[in-house]
Parts: sequence; structure tokens; C-alpha cells
Amino acid sequence: MTQLAVTKPADAATKARAELVAMGPAAVPALIVALDDREHGWRAAMTLTELGAPAAVAAIPALLAHAHDPASGCHLWACCALGALGQLDALMTLVAAEPTRVTAIGGLRFGRPASYAQLAQLLDRGDPKLTKIVEIQLATIVAFEPPPSSLDILVALGHSSHVALRKEAVWVLGSFVAAVDQQRAIGPLMSLLADTVPEIRRLALVWLGDYRERAREAVPRIRTCAADVAEAPAVRATATWALGRIESKKPT
Repeated sequence: MTQLAVTKPADAATKARAELVAMGPAAVPALIVALDDREHGWRAAMTLTELGAPAAVAAIPALLAHAHDPASGCHLWACCALGALGQLDALMTLVAAEPTRVTAIGGLRFGRPASYAQLAQLLDRGDPKLTKIVEIQLATIVAFEPPPSSLDILVALGHSSHVALRKEAVWVLGSFVAAVDQQRAIGPLMSLLADTVPEIRRLALVWLGDYRERAREAVPRIRTCAADVAEAPAVRATATWALGRIESKKPT
């Protein structure tokens, strides 16, 4: 466990964390103790985040204590670990308090796709400050790989009334779900070409272009985007690029 506190070289701490994750539930008791280390406790919380459920459920009480304490050295990563462990109601409670609001919303990112409902609830409040925090947190890319079974959730997210969630949908559809099953993602991405926000349309075109010949069914819709003089210039340019990628005879 002492290796977890190593800061130089950085790869030593990374290796130690990987070894602890490989240990699974057996590593959790020591990680719970390590959370109290003022300088390196965040590394233990990060490791618990990677372990996730069900391996790290025994750490939830300790993580809650640190998440409720903004002065804790592992406060931020404790919130992230709670998100990864599905403690979404606990994070929503923390959102209500000013000192823990930002980190709690950051923790909700680690609970995706289940936490999209909570994020939508926060945006539904119409509080400009709260909305800004959610938008910033969602714009901070945190890679995760939702199962293919979550495609319906992402499709519904693409029809959200909130721009931030629709942007999230196009990113996740393009970069993660599509990596598992690109063909299933193409239809939802094509539907986002009708979005009212130009940037969302542009991002959908980027992903479709990246799929090259696998996205041939999208060509008629993309041609419409490229030829529409009323379309935003960036969208038209991306549509033209996407057509070139899809219709190219060069190997991927």
C-alpha cells in the first residue's frame, strides 16, 4: 500500500493502483484506512473508483464521510467513487449544500449512464448557476464504457430538452457505444443531424465520417447537410468532409 503514495516516478503509483484493482475486494480494507492519509488519500479513493461495484461496496460508509467533508484530502475522489458505486441519492443530497455542490455533480459523472436521470433533474430546476456547473462537468471528458444495453438510454438522451445532455449523447454514442456496435449507433447519430444546435449536428457528422463505409446509409442525409445553404458553415464543411471519408476507396 505504501507504493500507492509514491509520487516519483508517477508510473510506480499507477502500477500499484493497477495491482490493487486486480486484487478486487481483498484490497478494500487497506484502501479504507488509506483514505485518511491527508496527502495521498485521494489515490486510495481513485483506486476505489476504479474498483467500483460490487468490489468496493464495503468502502461506502468511509467514502460518505469524506464526501461530506470538503476539507478532506480525498473529498473530490470520494464523490467520484460514490458515483461509480451507484450512490446517486447520496450525491444528490450533497448537491444541496454549497460547499459540496461542484464535487457532488462531478461524482455524478462517474455514475453514468444511470445518473443521467439525476443530471436531468438538476437541469430541470432552471437555476443558471446549477446549470452552468452541470454543463462544465459534462464538458469535462471522463471516459466510460456503458454497456450496449444502454443504447436506449442514450437515444432518449438525444431527445432531451437540455443541450448539455444532447451533446453528451452524441459524444457517448460516437466514442463508446459505437466502438462496441457501430451499426446500432448510426441510426441514432443520423437522427441527431436534425438537432437545433449546429455543434451537435457537426459532432454527429464527425462520428459518421469516422465510420467511413459503415455509415453509407447516412449518405443521403449528409448530402442534404452539405448542400443546405442555410446550414451553418462549419456543419456544411464537416458534412463535405464526412462524405469524402465515407465514399473514399482508401482503406481505413
